[in-house]
Amino acid sequence: MKPNFTSNRSKFQFWLLLLTVYAVFVPLMPGMPSGGLDESWQLGVNEALAKGMVFGRDLIFTFGPYASVYANKYHPAVAHSMLWSGFFLGSCFFLAAILNFASLSLRMTLFLVLVLAVNFAFDPRFLVYPLLVFAALTRLDWSPLRMPGQYLARLLLVSALFAPFGMIVLVKGSFLVTCLCGMVLSSAFLFRRKQWLLAALVVILPFATMAGFWWLAGQPMDALPDYFRSMLPIISGYTEAMAYNSRVSELLLYLLAAILLLVVAARELELHFFDKMLFLACLFVTLFITFKAGFVRHDGHAVIAASSLAICAVLVCSRVDSRNARSVLALSFIVWLGVCALHNKPLPKQALQAVASTYGNLFKGSYYRLFEPDAIPQRYKVRMTEIAKEGKFPLLHGSSDVYSYDQAFLIATGNDWRPRPIFQSYSVYTDTLSQINLQHLSSPRAPDNIFFKVQPIDERLPSLEDGASWMALWQEYHPVRQFDDYLQLAKNTSQPAARLSAEGLETRMARLGEEIRVPDNGSVVVMRVHVQKNQLGNLVSVLFKPALLSAQLKLANGKVRSFHVVSGMMSAGFVVSPLVETTREFNMVYVQDPALLDKKVKSISILSDSRIMLWNSNFTVEFLPYFMRHI
Repeated sequence: MKPNFTSNRSKFQFWLLLLTVYAVFVPLMPGMPSGGLDESWQLGVNEALAKGMVFGRDLIFTFGPYASVYANKYHPAVAHSMLWSGFFLGSCFFLAAILNFASLSLRMTLFLVLVLAVNFAFDPRFLVYPLLVFAALTRLDWSPLRMPGQYLARLLLVSALFAPFGMIVLVKGSFLVTCLCGMVLSSAFLFRRKQWLLAALVVILPFATMAGFWWLAGQPMDALPDYFRSMLPIISGYTEAMAYNSRVSELLLYLLAAILLLVVAARELELHFFDKMLFLACLFVTLFITFKAGFVRHDGHAVIAASSLAICAVLVCSRVDSRNARSVLALSFIVWLGVCALHNKPLPKQALQAVASTYGNLFKGSYYRLFEPDAIPQRYKVRMTEIAKEGKFPLLHGSSDVYSYDQAFLIATGNDWRPRPIFQSYSVYTDTLSQINLQHLSSPRAPDNIFFKVQPIDERLPSLEDGASWMALWQEYHPVRQFDDYLQLAKNTSQPAARLSAEGLETRMARLGEEIRVPDNGSVVVMRVHVQKNQLGNLVSVLFKPALLSAQLKLANGKVRSFHVVSGMMSAGFVVSPLVETTREFNMVYVQDPALLDKKVKSISILSDSRIMLWNSNFTVEFLPYFMRHI
């Protein structure tokens, strides 16, 4: 079916959708940096690009060199690339949208525009794009062409739809799954129609454009495989490490709406059986990936799933006009509103502000770009000055890094930021990632200075985050001063005043829930826990998320403390005794303050929060006592 752009939709709908897409994608009025966890990685990724760091080598993260299009945060080094890449992605998104939504009613157009304009989550526009592209292919007329010019137009259209796939995976590597799905299913669709060249094009072109965009970002071509290879342990470890539980009602409503949407599409979509199966497969993968993105870490991320569901519902209802389809659209709208209301209170005010910001930034940014081009760079300088005052980090000679996060405070001061590869400690999910950061500290690239803060998230055991590096920090660095809640460390340039030495490795078998005695010898005791999911646990992790683990610690002072723990972080090794919960206590280890005797851990128990056994009951633990020897 060929879309009719004149009779089935008013000019108002056309221009409203165009305006909205560009307002969402093109950062004419970008946000300014700020302090905080997410704000720090957003500034950090931009700063890494400015310093010529190589993604996948110098910096290992889920985001790539085009993360600024996602985060919409200004930095002088990415100011131009943000604009042209946002305009490119927005234009292609609008093309896919107009091919799908050419005949939408005014009411459904307004609903779609509202979901896009509220923009509480950034991921949906990238996650649903492959589905929009595949759906657009099924709407085009694939009858034989008689004139060469018509084939050229078809070739250019398909190229415009699939070229963004190469950039999307360089925005965020985890978008690769939906992109690959869209490429493979689209190729199968075209192959069935004997469009051999186009079937090959939709698979080859995204890889070619990926290489081109990678090169345009100033990244060496031989590092592109490293970008994806290094991301595997972060993506694979994310499900357990970042799992967070919240209201089950949101999850169940999403699943209900998603299942009903699939049922309506399967029963009422007017497509050839093979094409319908491909459409359902693409829709299912999109809904499943957005489900994982929204409910593994079930906090504000739930808006990702709800917003994606709403767009998918509009897509299906644009092709199926029935009572069932309208009912599912209404349910999806309710789910979207409900999730947004729970995580963005009060919703009416937050939604109105978000919509006003989306369109206001488009017009305000256009004005500044045309008439006051220095206004945005000047705002950036002022904001960086404010962040520097807030963080109070001194300007030091040599290179510096910051643990656990808060890179914004360090960068804003003008220090020479030389980060460890996994530059935010909560992301060091696995033994592999821990070893990469640990090796960095013993390499020539190790920073001269470190601003250290015990800063766990999600009530984790504090020593889990970059825990394998704690021993190296005590060994290779010495404290200079403590300010606020940060400890300034300097790299030892000569023989240190004290040295940690390991004496004896003790290995035991243990069971979940068992009280495990911690050795009483040593100034510091390092523990490794090798607990594995069983087959059911692995399946549950793929489909959703595993049961969470916790650790119960009994201290020498008689107190019992409980923390969330992550299997991959525990296998890398962490300080189990003494229990270090604050930056001050981390500093006390250097001088072996007697006050730490009360924080010695007598025993530890590893527990699961699930009544169904998803972890192997038996596991191995290792204890490695370290002694602090003053020289």
